[in-house]
Amino acid sequence: MKISWVGGIAAWAFLCVGYEVQVCGQGAAPLTVAEVTTVAALAPEREDWVARNWQTDDGLPQNTINALVQTQDRFLWVGTGGGLSHFDGYRFRNFGLQDGLRSLRISALVESRDGQLWIGTTGGGVSRWDKGTFTSYESAEGFPSSGDVVCMTAGRDGSVWIGTSDGLVRWQEGKFTLIGHEWGLPREQIRDVTEDGRGTLWVSVIEVGVFENSSGRFVRVPTPGPASGDCYSLMAARDGTVWAGMGNGRIWKGKDGAWTLLGPAEGLPHTSFECMVEGVDGTVWTGLRHGGVYRQKEGRFERATQDDVLAGRNVRSLLVDRGATSGRAPLTAGSTGSPPGC
Repeated sequence: MKISWVGGIAAWAFLCVGYEVQVCGQGAAPLTVAEVTTVAALAPEREDWVARNWQTDDGLPQNTINALVQTQDRFLWVGTGGGLSHFDGYRFRNFGLQDGLRSLRISALVESRDGQLWIGTTGGGVSRWDKGTFTSYESAEGFPSSGDVVCMTAGRDGSVWIGTSDGLVRWQEGKFTLIGHEWGLPREQIRDVTEDGRGTLWVSVIEVGVFENSSGRFVRVPTPGPASGDCYSLMAARDGTVWAGMGNGRIWKGKDGAWTLLGPAEGLPHTSFECMVEGVDGTVWTGLRHGGVYRQKEGRFERATQDDVLAGRNVRSLLVDRGATSGRAPLTAGSTGSPPGC
């Protein structure tokens, strides 16, 4: 695994790819792929990409990157298959079982509205980092799911929604609640969860479909729309559009109940879309299974980098620098797979 970086330290763009962390970029605007990678352009009219890599020899605890988050202090947290790491732009500080985590296999990361970092794991429930201390929750501490954590999102009301292989869990006001059939949601694997600007919660249930909850009960999205059970990623854009990344080269985008299907005619390759994020200029970026990163530009999707620095990677998470104010802001991605190099 390695981390690659391009550009000034104040701006990040990372991808979670799994065996490497890379930051690739142009000028002062980096993009990162994870593995962790950051990519950005030197200028709007140029497509030059630069990369610098960080590996386990540089301090990462393990070579498989599963999750990334940038907290309010703008530092980066990296979830790996061998523990959690905090990156301040110069060095990594690693955390493991000795620090209070129940598992080293970090699967999801999110920061709640009150600034607490939540860590989802495979085999060890969830943990919360607050003021330098981990508090971990499994069944003995009231975590109501026996499944592995797959995804998480922070609610506007201070809640944290936790998608597991055994259903959806909500943390609110110090208590966990297992969300089941009485809410209209099946107890199946949750692949992704997100909240849009109006407070509507969107949930992808593998092999079932996409559900929305705007009134206290979940309702399955009908056809035409992402009604099939192969939705791998969800993203709520600032303009109210909800994006659903599917398998077999399809992406649905919906707004106010109307859905539009995107596919090969819009430049999408025949693969699965593992994650999506919106740039500060409204550009939609998506991480592909075995396909690197694509971006939507003038209504069509294209490979993000001309030199294919991310080609072949399973890109599992994307992150845009939270302090960026221009369209050249860096993108961070996490991925798995054999790195082709930058």
